[in-house]
Amino acid sequence: AHSALCPPPASWGSAQHSTLGRSSAAQRWQTAFQAVNRTTVCKESYRCVSKVHRFGSEHIGEVKTKHPDRKGEQTMDYEWGCPSTKGSQHLWTSDEKEAGDKEGECRRDTDCLCISRQAANYNSKHDDGQEKIAGTYEVEIARGTHDEIEPEKLSILPHYQMRQIPDDFN
Repeated sequence: AHSALCPPPASWGSAQHSTLGRSSAAQRWQTAFQAVNRTTVCKESYRCVSKVHRFGSEHIGEVKTKHPDRKGEQTMDYEWGCPSTKGSQHLWTSDEKEAGDKEGECRRDTDCLCISRQAANYNSKHDDGQEKIAGTYEVEIARGTHDEIEPEKLSILPHYQMRQIPDDFN
């Protein structure tokens, strides 16, 4: 383990630890006066999703530190988007996640996941215009200096609303 005062090994910036110029385990090292946070970039063609139970819903724009609504507290669903810092802004992003101890960061490994964009076996349900896609996704799991892919059954809430067409529509 490295402290905030000790920089990461030089090999972390080498080609063996990056994918297409983007490190899958990119780490931001800061001074001893600030907390260390870790930013992980999802591998190409994967998207980042975060738990509705942990962050609430509507993962768009700036991350607001709010408690989930009552409906979200009972669900194990994930929604598109993960918290990450871009410059001076703390935003919901589609392809990276920021781990740390602060309220708007991924505290546990299961709070935010990098998953395949499509599920091998899935079904889609609609409830009041909100789609829920349940299926088996490929999930990127960090194992030391490399990533492994494991299948996992998840329920995902995309951001788009589905239109409901009236029964009498012609």
